[in-house]
This record gives sequence, C-alpha cells and structure tokens, in this order.
Amino acid sequence: MQRTVLLTGASRGIGRSIAKRLLKDGHRLSLGLRDPQVLRGTDLDVETVLHHAYDASDPASVEAWVDRIVRHWGAIYTVIHCAGLCIEHRFCLRMSKSSSLMNSGRSKSRGPGGLPVRPGRIC
Repeated sequence: MQRTVLLTGASRGIGRSIAKRLLKDGHRLSLGLRDPQVLRGTDLDVETVLHHAYDASDPASVEAWVDRIVRHWGAIYTVIHCAGLCIEHRFCLRMSKSSSLMNSGRSKSRGPGGLPVRPGRIC
C-alpha cells in the first residue's frame, strides 16, 4: 500500500536523502519547499511526488499545503520535518537561552509550522 508522506526540507541535505529513500520504497511524497521549482527535472520530479511552496514561519502556508494533499491523495500517513528553521539568530551561534532552545524544540516536535501531529493523522 502506498502511503503519503509530507516532508519539509527536501531540496537538499538530509531532507532530500530521506525523500529519495521514501520514493525508492514506494511512498507518495508531498514535498514542502521554499522554491518548488528547485526539484524540477530531478529524480524527485515524478508523478508520485508533489512539490508545494512552503514557508515554515507561515501557518497559512501549512494549511494550504495540507488541504492540497488531503484533496489530492485523501490522507497523510507520515510527517517528517527537515526544514532548517532558526527561531532566533542568537540560538544558531550560542545555545545559552533556554527560551530559544524551547522554541526551537517545540517547532520540531510539533511538526511543520507548529502543526500538532498525532500518529497516523494531522490534528
């Protein structure tokens, strides 16, 4: 059974490697990218991969993306958040502020754009 995976940060690095592996394993992918054109003509530009403009700091971007995928494929089974998101520039240089650390961790644990996630579904 093909499962639909929502994945951020797939234009390069770890996110791209994960996307390639998931595609090889037979999953349908919806990739959230700052610039969806960046993957045109690559091995991630196939029928079972959708590219969607995504801004991790914009909740409306997340909602539009999720709505599109649910309309297109009916459900989302997995969410993987690999997009680099730095809440506060100083956090990137020095991890001494607990509020920065908490905010950064919360954005990752909650999913793309702070979207709450439960196993098997998006809330």
